[in-house]
Amino acid sequence: MAKGVARSRRNRMMQNPYCHWCGRRVRYWKPSRGETLPPDFATIDHLNSRNQAKPRPEGGRWVLSCLECNMARARAEEQAKPTEEHWRESGRYPRLRGK
Repeated sequence: MAKGVARSRRNRMMQNPYCHWCGRRVRYWKPSRGETLPPDFATIDHLNSRNQAKPRPEGGRWVLSCLECNMARARAEEQAKPTEEHWRESGRYPRLRGK
């Protein structure tokens, strides 16, 4: 994990230890390898979906989120527009085989 992400999560937890989306109190610890994470595990989530072309918000583009909300948003976003579509549109990733 990048030090910047860990620092961002720690700072956001000190400010407000609740999920931005559902309001659940989140918790964080350094998990052991292979440990199953609980739904209230603290994660960093993008404020705006990558499918939305919006300017960077004043408070930053990341929010504290529980694992459950973060994963639900990721699933919904993937259903709306698959990752491969983003790769093709960006032009920065190698061509996908057979597509």
